[in-house]
Formats: sequence, C-alpha cells, structure tokens
Amino acid sequence: MTKSKFDQIVENRANERVQNKIAKCRKAIFTALNDVLTVNFGSSESRTWPYDHQKILSILASPDTSQGWPQKIWEHETQLVTKELLATMDEMQAALIASKPSLYDFQPEPPKEQS
Repeated sequence: MTKSKFDQIVENRANERVQNKIAKCRKAIFTALNDVLTVNFGSSESRTWPYDHQKILSILASPDTSQGWPQKIWEHETQLVTKELLATMDEMQAALIASKPSLYDFQPEPPKEQS
C-alpha cells in the first residue's frame, strides 16, 4: 500500500465519522426543536427546516437568547395545562357529588380509626 493510498483511506474514514456525527447532531437538534414546538414536523435530513425551527436556531445563536421566541409555544402549553386542570376538576367534581351508598347496597364500611 502506498502512502497516498493510506492517506486516502484515512481521509475517507475520517470524513465518514464526521458525517455520522453531523447527522447525529442534526437529528438531536431537530428532535429537541420538535419537542419545544410540540410538533412532529419533517425530518432532520431535509435540506431546509421549517421556519419555526430556523427561528429558534437563530434565537439560540444570537447574543440575547431571551428575546423573540414564538408566542405559539406559550399558547400551546397554556392549552395543555388548561386541559389537564379541567380534567382534574371534572374528576374532583364527580367525587364531590357522588352519593353515599345506602344501607341496602350491602357495601362494606371503610375502616374506622381506633382511638
């Protein structure tokens, strides 16, 4: 094997590793962006990413990362919290209005604390 052939093999292998690392990084970033935006949109392998993904990347790359975040992130999270709390409130309301079993239901009494 000549030196130039060896060098070519080394360069090819190094390039393959770097390409794999870049693909892994792109996938992790894209997945994290989907999580923040609460969407499952597109693929990390696309040549162009959706606007909101690009927007967040530009925010993260800017000197002030506290400005410019899409309002829809908060709106979506507010909707999720509202649904969660309403479901809990519905369950609590059902428990509060549940009637006590009558004596004729033959259901055991809950244990009483001993004093």
